[in-house]
Amino acid sequence: ILCLVLTSLMRDGYPGNKFLVPLDIKAEVAITQVLTLFISIFTAKDVINALDVFQVEYETSILETFPAATFSKWIITNILRFAEGCLVLIITFIFIVQSFDVLDLILNFAVMQFVSELASLGFYLAER
Repeated sequence: ILCLVLTSLMRDGYPGNKFLVPLDIKAEVAITQVLTLFISIFTAKDVINALDVFQVEYETSILETFPAATFSKWIITNILRFAEGCLVLIITFIFIVQSFDVLDLILNFAVMQFVSELASLGFYLAER
């Protein structure tokens, strides 16, 4: 889903303004853009969780319970989780800077938070 959204966002641009960023926006839109950027960075759970997991060492004792849970799979899943979180942040940033009014900005932000939560739910279910 995220890759399709990103390619769609990049397809509509033109040289000099690839992401169709409006140049003349109202003050309330600019303030809302800054607030939603900070909120999206501080609530990026997938990025934070992936970085937290890399601070923990892989325990080989997990192989007793889950024989297929190898070190390479552990690394790959955490890299993918980090990449997914970064992709959500990039797409959220593009949606935020493309906004002309506050309502569109909030709606796009809410949609991206929902998609991010769906991905987090998928990672949670995979852990169980």
